[in-house]
Amino acid sequence: MHNKKRGPHSRRVRLLGGTVLLFLLLAFLPPLPTHAADGITSDGLVYTISDNQISITGYSGVANVVRIPSIINGLMVTSIGNSAFYTCDNITTIVIPDSVTNIGDFAFALTGLTDVVIPNSVTSIGLEAFCKCTNLTSVVLPKGLTSIADGTFSDCSSLGSITIPSTVVSIGNSAFRHCSLTGITIPNSVIRIGDDAFIYCSLISVDIPSSVASIGELAFDCGSLAFFTVDAANPFYSSISGVLFNKSQTTLLKYPAAMEGAYTIPSSVTTIGDTAFYDCPHLTNVTIPNSVVRIGISGFFECRSLIRIILPNSITSIGEGAFAECSALASVSIPKSLTSIGDEAFYGCYSLTWITVDPRNPAYKCVDGVLFNSNMTTLVLYPAAKLGGYVIPNTVTTIADAAFDACGMLTSVKIPNRVTSIGKDAFSFCTSLTAVVIPENVVSIGDGAFLGSLSAILFTGNAPTLGAFVFAENPANMTVYYYKNSKGFRSPVWNGLRAVAVAPFAVATREATGPNYTTITLNGAVTPNGFATTAYFQYGDSTAYGNATPKLKVGRTKSVPFSATISNLKPTTNYHYRSVAVNSSGIIYGADKTFVTAPPPTANTEFAIPTSYTTSVLVATANPNGLATRVYFQYGRTAAYDLATAEQNIGSGASKATFSAEVSNLLPSTTYHYRCVATNSSGTVYGADRSFTTPNPDLWGGQD
Repeated sequence: MHNKKRGPHSRRVRLLGGTVLLFLLLAFLPPLPTHAADGITSDGLVYTISDNQISITGYSGVANVVRIPSIINGLMVTSIGNSAFYTCDNITTIVIPDSVTNIGDFAFALTGLTDVVIPNSVTSIGLEAFCKCTNLTSVVLPKGLTSIADGTFSDCSSLGSITIPSTVVSIGNSAFRHCSLTGITIPNSVIRIGDDAFIYCSLISVDIPSSVASIGELAFDCGSLAFFTVDAANPFYSSISGVLFNKSQTTLLKYPAAMEGAYTIPSSVTTIGDTAFYDCPHLTNVTIPNSVVRIGISGFFECRSLIRIILPNSITSIGEGAFAECSALASVSIPKSLTSIGDEAFYGCYSLTWITVDPRNPAYKCVDGVLFNSNMTTLVLYPAAKLGGYVIPNTVTTIADAAFDACGMLTSVKIPNRVTSIGKDAFSFCTSLTAVVIPENVVSIGDGAFLGSLSAILFTGNAPTLGAFVFAENPANMTVYYYKNSKGFRSPVWNGLRAVAVAPFAVATREATGPNYTTITLNGAVTPNGFATTAYFQYGDSTAYGNATPKLKVGRTKSVPFSATISNLKPTTNYHYRSVAVNSSGIIYGADKTFVTAPPPTANTEFAIPTSYTTSVLVATANPNGLATRVYFQYGRTAAYDLATAEQNIGSGASKATFSAEVSNLLPSTTYHYRCVATNSSGTVYGADRSFTTPNPDLWGGQD
């Protein structure tokens, strides 16, 4: 039953669903007993005989109170065998005779016992003998007992007190795990306290006697624990202000979880031990002195109120999961001295937005808040709270274990072609990441690398080697796309996932069509690669473009043409344009092409012919230059003009056309200005200003 709560991996295991979780749980349970039998008593006690002694090996009765006799058929009952009463949840009381010397592994595990008195004759109690007896409130241990085995009372959640005999020298791993003990007296005989011995108990304070020489990891990980006291005569341990240290106070071993506020580590400390501040939710700030060179595994795991940490320029290493699940931690500064950062050191730091590295650090480098090794070939850590998409630098060849783990704000990522390896849990639980492209040079993907919310993944090369559960916990409709002719894939199912072969992502720019003046239709074609794709055109009077058409949805897999009509173009202009396609695999561009818009119409004001002293005919020429064109005259007694003739259509030819208009109601002996105007979809042009003078009526020889 020893189940060490070491760090982020335990959380990840709990998140695996269905069959996987069931398998993992079953792996830690003992097998259901198959009871060997030489006989069975009338009240259901199953037993075996060996060397003229009886061992109780099972129970088939239904009584709540079970009394084990000291003698059966004239033979002494000396032992209760492994799993003898395992899962007999009807039993509330057991009476053990003083003939019994041994209680086997799992002997009373998962029973309904409420109290038990173990006689002094018993010298050995097996592994998890009373494990998960959740109704057990009272236990009397034998006075001669020397060892409390691993898991003996693990998960006896109602056990509020117990007296440990003064003969006990060893308390095993998880011995009292998850009991409701509020206090415990450790006798001065105990030498060893195992891993997780009192984890999840309700202890408020712990007194370490002088005899204790070994305390295991998380032995006293109790949320209510506020104080350690160590006997001054203990040669291995000491305490300062309730905090547990080694004797020389160079290693901080355990900070009580119930302590609140800020804490300053003494300057004698050189090592912050494994799990030293594990699950200290009330720790708001910690001052680490320049004497500290190492922070151990899970050193500050789940310190949920810790907002900021300053690592002194003495630290050379921080262990696996050192600051994992510090959910309020917003920034981290790596000093020049730190050359070793353990796996998942900052896993679950959901508020972490930025990392900085001293530029003198020989092992690490930071760019835009992201942590790399010094030559930027390995991406070590991406801050979990960094928002949006990310393009991994082209120098990177390896994405480290858990590099993007639990980055819930990451919406897209572009992995460069140089990457060959994607580590364990690299992108697990990136809940906003729905699609990923794996470049062609990737040859291995680690365990659980893409646990999460992917709906599509594209492989652009051959199938890589996959670890376990790489795509677990993704939506049921997740699809794997791979390029045709790639090796190692199979349709319609690959590694239990829907698989579809697709053509490589491509886009082409085709010739523009249309009148080729101020309005034109741009054409292109796109081949999506399995991802939902949009396409559009960029255009402008240079290869800088500067304009774009609206984006069009073009599907996921089929090659399709697309087009867009643009207008309001400048006449007589050379335009550049290209097609663009975008999806989760990136953005690609078609070739640059050009077209030239036609010139606007031309207009020439020619002459005027007076037809009377009050009328005149105005004459001009205009070239439509291929577009339907309208013409007219402006005229008046000044060049400001204030009158105009009716518009005329002169067609859409490509040569000069002559047109005229008669104007009337003119004043005699008066000078008039006039000009022609031509307009079409490419623009409006004006002829030159000209003038004429109407005749003097006294001198006019023609008709009025």
